[in-house]
Amino acid sequence: MADVKILDVTLRDGGYRNNFNFTEDQAQIVVAGLASAGVDLCEIGYCKGSFAPKGEHGLTSDVGAGFIEKIAQAANGRIELAVLVHPRN
Repeated sequence: MADVKILDVTLRDGGYRNNFNFTEDQAQIVVAGLASAGVDLCEIGYCKGSFAPKGEHGLTSDVGAGFIEKIAQAANGRIELAVLVHPRN
């Protein structure tokens, strides 16, 4: 039987519910909690913008290197991190 991997998309897809307004602290808490729960992979946001029209969007709609580094520290090697790049961006 193939290994099953669990992917969480709270910070990326969930951002459509709160206009991507997660703080760095909230994102770190989410990632650390997912890692502790044994989740394998977490999408932490979009790179170069989301599918949503540009405007007043929060942090996870367009993640940068600094954010990724902070989230990687919270992950502490216990969970894989990914960003989504939308084809139109």
